[in-house]
Amino acid sequence: DVLHLDRVGVRDNFFELGGHSLLAVHLFARIEKAFQVNLPLATLFKAPTVEQLAVALEGSRPTEKQSSLVTIRARGSRPPLYFIHGGDGHVLKFHTVADLLGPDQPLYALEAQGTDGRRLPLDRVEQMAAAYLEEVRALQPRGPYHLGGFSFGGLVAFEMARQLHARGEQVGLLVLFDTVHPGVTRRSTLTNNWLTRLPQRIRRRLQRLLYRLAYSIYLGAGRPVPPCFHDFYLRDSGRRAGRRYLPRPYPGRITCFLADESGGFESVARWRELAGAGVAVHWIGGRHP
Repeated sequence: DVLHLDRVGVRDNFFELGGHSLLAVHLFARIEKAFQVNLPLATLFKAPTVEQLAVALEGSRPTEKQSSLVTIRARGSRPPLYFIHGGDGHVLKFHTVADLLGPDQPLYALEAQGTDGRRLPLDRVEQMAAAYLEEVRALQPRGPYHLGGFSFGGLVAFEMARQLHARGEQVGLLVLFDTVHPGVTRRSTLTNNWLTRLPQRIRRRLQRLLYRLAYSIYLGAGRPVPPCFHDFYLRDSGRRAGRRYLPRPYPGRITCFLADESGGFESVARWRELAGAGVAVHWIGGRHP
């Protein structure tokens, strides 16, 4: 039903059949409704078939703590890459990136805390960076580290690189995929008429209070928070974290991939003020995905 196909074999691969992150959200909502089990979307990296998902459902342990570090491809002779989630907290979109990079490139992704509905999402970039580095360094104790972040995730990747450098570790690569400097975002918000935005801000604050109350009730009862609550809360936590973040100087080099239609010229200027070793910019046709 989700893939709009007449027939799916138990060993057919979800991604090869045209599946993507948006369809995966619908699929896992159906799975949760049918089996009362809330699997993280990243399960599809290890279990992309009906047969493998059945095994994952049978072996699921609700009390097990979810790791933010998701293995997309562990094998390969190249240095491993670590990519940070965008504003929705999920990392399924990096499946396509893994295919484009080829079979010799190890690739890991960092998923937001709370995508399983069993923990409160973090709402500070510095907290996210420190938590993700703990998991990355458990896998790779020494640098050089190769980091990348999509959209909001670029802020977290930048902060991770800054924290690594402060510890005396080497960062081999820092890539920002269409990441807007938070100073540009804040200025854009201030220039909008605050009166016209007031109803939206009040509504969002009320939503936040309601959803935080829902989190308290569900987590206090030892039950996972339904996706209808934690999806909004994840995005809202990322949005607030981005607004609060004040990037500090980073002595290394930044590589930026920017969509032509996203208007990132001012962001590039801001990143250049912070990057001691300069900024390399690659413009890509299209708009922010």
